[in-house]
Amino acid sequence: MKTATYTSISFIIFLTCFFLTIESYAQSGVEGHGNANAYEMAAGIRGGFGIGLTYKLALGENKSSYAEGIGYFYDDAVSIKVLYEKTFTTSVDGLRWYVGAGPSVGIGSTAHLGASAIAGIEFNFSDIPFNISLDYMPTFRILKKNALKLFDAEVGGLSIRYVIR
Repeated sequence: MKTATYTSISFIIFLTCFFLTIESYAQSGVEGHGNANAYEMAAGIRGGFGIGLTYKLALGENKSSYAEGIGYFYDDAVSIKVLYEKTFTTSVDGLRWYVGAGPSVGIGSTAHLGASAIAGIEFNFSDIPFNISLDYMPTFRILKKNALKLFDAEVGGLSIRYVIR
């Protein structure tokens, strides 16, 4: 019962923060799609609730939209997420925030088919070809093995990527 309550509260908080952020951004009238410290592609490692790999690729010339592939590898399973992300600049040089969503597939003990949302911040270093990001990524599983939760709100991560170009 406590897990269901925690999951419901987490989901409501996430949605509230997401829509308030979008609403405040829309009302600000500020053009937030910039390419300050933007990159075309980056790859790296991801930690959090599991260790994995991350790859981001810019979609379009203004580099405000990205496709991100995230793979988690376990002893007896693999989980893959492919996310579309929209990035927005901040007043801090190199710091951007992003939101997005996409499909999630698990094979092995984490077998599932579902969808993930993502919201986070990313810092692009200007002197070295690396960036770092911190995010929250809940997953809703449509088809799943019995042991898996239908909604997993306890997921987030820290990614460190090498900027390829």
